[in-house]
Amino acid sequence: MKKLFKVLAIVMVIAVAVTAFAACGGKEDNENG
Repeated sequence: MKKLFKVLAIVMVIAVAVTAFAACGGKEDNENG
């Protein structure tokens, strides 16, 4: 059960990162926040 929760947490973090990356408009604008 702990392993499943850990995997789910990682997936959620990746999803948030991808969303933030898409909202940022690209890696070039990542430094500007």
